[in-house]
Amino acid sequence: MARPYPVAASDFEETRKRTEDHFRFLAEASVALGEITDVDSTLGRIAKLAVPYFCDWCEVTVREPGGKARSVTVQHGDPGMVKHAKAMLDRFPRGEHDVAERVLGSGEPSWAAEVTDALLEEAARTPEHLGMLRAMGVPSYICVAMRSKGRILGALTFAPAESGRTYTGLDLQ
Repeated sequence: MARPYPVAASDFEETRKRTEDHFRFLAEASVALGEITDVDSTLGRIAKLAVPYFCDWCEVTVREPGGKARSVTVQHGDPGMVKHAKAMLDRFPRGEHDVAERVLGSGEPSWAAEVTDALLEEAARTPEHLGMLRAMGVPSYICVAMRSKGRILGALTFAPAESGRTYTGLDLQ
C-alpha cells in the first residue's frame, strides 16, 4: 500500500531525538522533585534542567496566597537575557493578557506554534513593553499548569529562541 505522502528518514530521526530529550528532562526533573528541600530552589532547579533540553527560555510562576502571580525563576542560557526578562517583569507586572496568568486561572495549557507580531502587540501594554517582548526572540511557546491533588500550584512556561525550533502538538503532549 502506498503512503499518502513521502516521509523522510530525517523526520523520524528528529522526532526520536526530541522524544529522547523530553524523557531525559522528565527523568532529571523527577530526581529534582524527589530531593525537595524548599519549593523555590527545587522549581529553579527544574527550570535550569529544561534549558537546553526542551527550551531556550523557562519560567516558573506560582500563585501567592493573596492571589498575585509571582515569577519564581526565569532561566535562559544567556545571563543577559535573564536580566532582560526580570527587568521586563519588574517594569511590566503581569496582567490579564499574560499567558501564565491565564493558565493559573484556568488550568488549561496555552500553546502557540507561532508567536506572531500581532500576538505580541496584543500582550504588550506600551511600545516599550512591545520592544522588550520582541527582544526576547520567542517564535513559539508552551505554558502548562503545575498541579497537585487537583490544585493548580503554578505554571511552567517554555519557549525556544536561539535554537530556532518551534513547538508542535507533540511537544505540548
